Amino acid sequence: MTTLDQRSTIEVPADELFNWHLRPGAFERLVPPWDLTRVAHRSGRLEDNTMTVDLSVPLAGPLRGTWKIRHDSFEPGHKFRDVMTKGPFATWEHTHMVTAIAGSGTGADEAAELHDSIVYEMPLGQVGRVFGAPLVTKRLESTFAYRHAMTAADLAAHARARAQMPDELRGREGGLRIAVTGATGLIGSALWAYLSTAGHEVIPIVRAGSHRGPWSMYELPADLDPIVWNPGSVEGAFDAANAARLEGLDAVVHLAGEPLLGRWTDAKRARVLASRKVGTAALATALANLARPPRVLVSASAIGAYGDRGEEELDEGAGYGTGFLSEVATAWEAAAEPARAAGIRVVHARTGIVLTPAGGALQPLSRATKLGAGGPLGSGKQWWSWITLDDELAALEWCIVCDELSGAVNLVAPEALRMRQVAKALGKVLRRPSIAPAPALVLRALMGRDVADEMLLASQHVVPAALMRTGFVWRDTDLERALRRVLGR
Repeated sequence: MTTLDQRSTIEVPADELFNWHLRPGAFERLVPPWDLTRVAHRSGRLEDNTMTVDLSVPLAGPLRGTWKIRHDSFEPGHKFRDVMTKGPFATWEHTHMVTAIAGSGTGADEAAELHDSIVYEMPLGQVGRVFGAPLVTKRLESTFAYRHAMTAADLAAHARARAQMPDELRGREGGLRIAVTGATGLIGSALWAYLSTAGHEVIPIVRAGSHRGPWSMYELPADLDPIVWNPGSVEGAFDAANAARLEGLDAVVHLAGEPLLGRWTDAKRARVLASRKVGTAALATALANLARPPRVLVSASAIGAYGDRGEEELDEGAGYGTGFLSEVATAWEAAAEPARAAGIRVVHARTGIVLTPAGGALQPLSRATKLGAGGPLGSGKQWWSWITLDDELAALEWCIVCDELSGAVNLVAPEALRMRQVAKALGKVLRRPSIAPAPALVLRALMGRDVADEMLLASQHVVPAALMRTGFVWRDTDLERALRRVLGR
């Protein structure tokens, strides 16, 4: 048998730490972004020792296997255990334990020790122990160090967000009631898990037939079932039954829109623009017509609003630029006017380049760098304004709770970097050369001139002035450290 113990002090009360692990979305938050393990099926309740979970785990290439887990030994506020009934190990037992301890004096009145104890046996007997155990132990150490750091950082971010809430919300029993469009997308599905583990009630807004998402793996109350809409129709976006479910929400986060990647043919441009302009107008109009509208609509936008601005530093007061993305952002943000006119606080979350190995720009950049073809795009002198996915989620939560924020809010890290600095940091983290530039001419030929010029070669030195002014705290401000964290390096 091999044993691994991971212990950390988390500066929150023990019951808060334990309850975080029981909420929907906890597993999704704990899986490292470099780990391709996913939930395939879940049933039963942890609290009465009836929960079983089937995990889909990567084997080799596209091949995947199943890891079946049974939960037992539940003690409220203290512990529960996972026992493998089928999977890659000969045996596996993982006990989660939370114990109250004294706070550290850094602002927490009380704290808790988080203790993960794993006992496992490799398959293939002595052969597995000799050749497999060292590699598995190293991977598990990395995974559980990530899990503990993620748990502490999420709980700290949620505590800061609660402190920022207006008094009438902070004093309410239970969390906020929040609806999210685009909840099946990269950011939306992660936001569902992030807000759910904060104790909020999160309701996806989806197209008909698009009900599958992380929430579908949980047995949730019926009032958290997805709301169905048709974002292509301003006047008929919600039928009567679904419109009624918008009543009494505290917040709506609008992330839905046609993906930008792909050649920008005339048809693609039309879809991108319509999905944002019409969809946002449809949602804003529906919210404006409610008897009990939400306090806030956080509507996605992008730093593409500023266009290619060279060396200019761009805070939220900088005007719109030129180009297709700026044209889209202008229409996108204007389409929320019905909600603003109805007295709803509207935030336009102008998101930068979101870094996560699960998708976006980091995925192809990492792949090229691993193959030895990493390097700056174009001249490499252009400014890239980046943000990690975890900071994106926390910033969206901050936009929800901070009444001081309205209008444009830049969601980027405090310091933008030259593209060549980004390439150099990625090469260093992946231990690969990063000196092979991709000429602008090649990028334009591969992706189309407009896509390359506006998404890869444009220089946007964006400053998150509104977030800094209101006291938002970033998790990741140093790019190299951020890349090491999200890539497991």
